[in-house]
Amino acid sequence: MPNSFPADHHANVAPLWRRCAAMFYDSFLLLAILFIAAAPVVMLTDNNITGYWLWLFRLYLLSCIVLFYGWFWRHGGQTLGMKTWGIYVHHNQTTLSWWRIILRLSFALLGLMNLSMYSNRARLAYHERISTTRTLRR
Repeated sequence: MPNSFPADHHANVAPLWRRCAAMFYDSFLLLAILFIAAAPVVMLTDNNITGYWLWLFRLYLLSCIVLFYGWFWRHGGQTLGMKTWGIYVHHNQTTLSWWRIILRLSFALLGLMNLSMYSNRARLAYHERISTTRTLRR
């Protein structure tokens, strides 16, 4: 665990209910963004995306999700849902790199890995251990 965390970082760890509430809030905004991103593709193809193009479409939507979280986490360390619930992503007092964002998202598994925060004393979820980040309370 990096030494740059505050001494009382255990007290500042965002509880599971705040993380879930923030994910719930963010899901509405993310769903709207995915609808807007998908609309032109669906309209141009008459909703007939198959084979190779289906995989490209899925990759496109996945990149929209990564860009959503990446932009918010790189510009302030919190999404709108996280801001509402007073939590943020922290990494050594620096801006998260795209590599850490991708690591964090790929191991988060739709938020289910937040449950792993109760498996260790530092209360680090699995995706936080991999990406050396923390989700803290303001």
